[in-house]
Amino acid sequence: MLWWRPEHGEQYGYTDGWASDGAFYFTGTGQYGDQRFEAPNAENGRVRDHKAAGDRLRLLRYTGNNSVRYLGEFALDVSNPWLWRDGPDRLGRMRKMIQFRLLPVGEVEEPEAEDTRDDATTTAEETVEPVPPSPQETAVEALAKKEFQRLVRVLEQVARREELELVHGLRSWLFAAHGLTATGLRIPTGLGLPPLRADLWVPSRQMLIEAKASASREHVRTAIGQLLDYARYLPGSPTRCLLVPTLPADDMMTLLESLGIACIWKSGVEFQVEPTALLL
Repeated sequence: MLWWRPEHGEQYGYTDGWASDGAFYFTGTGQYGDQRFEAPNAENGRVRDHKAAGDRLRLLRYTGNNSVRYLGEFALDVSNPWLWRDGPDRLGRMRKMIQFRLLPVGEVEEPEAEDTRDDATTTAEETVEPVPPSPQETAVEALAKKEFQRLVRVLEQVARREELELVHGLRSWLFAAHGLTATGLRIPTGLGLPPLRADLWVPSRQMLIEAKASASREHVRTAIGQLLDYARYLPGSPTRCLLVPTLPADDMMTLLESLGIACIWKSGVEFQVEPTALLL
């Protein structure tokens, strides 16, 4: 059973609901960090594999007061079962999210004039927009608020801890699985500025590795800039690598490939590498 509660999910970046193409878009589970198909988000894998497992997907809408409304049976679109999109997690950090594309099986209930998707189309007869209050000028003070500063520090600390866990996990795996020793790398720039610091360096393979706590577009693009900056201060042509907790979306993988940047992501207790020949 899939439980749909749009007024609750929007605060976590979910944009679920009916679309004009007749499909229902439903965001996967996982409120923190990148969503995935395996533990701790194994429910997403069960939705992905529901046909092979003989499971039937039933969609219910939460209506309040511990009540739900049954909307009907759905199945994943065979030709386009899900897409990857970026959105905030419960802490407000950008991350990679799964959005399933569901098609009705038989008769289902489509709520009247209820399309929560951005591509929804309504007419004046269907919806009467309330008149919003007039804008009001206010002091520019958000960045100076202690609450905001504390939130930024907390988010930075959480992201850094997750990155360090990835770094230490990959370092141990490289040695255990491939006999490769990895260290940190301090990179002087010669510009009278503090040195740069790369997350991991594998000297025997000349691998320069930058870790990010998410495989979202925002994190991937930031890592690309860092790797390009680091590499220009190193002799030769180091192999630039991005380390993330999950496999990035296809367009991000295409971007990395076009720039000659390898990708390493966590898969269970091991790691996957693309291109695979990198560690052979």
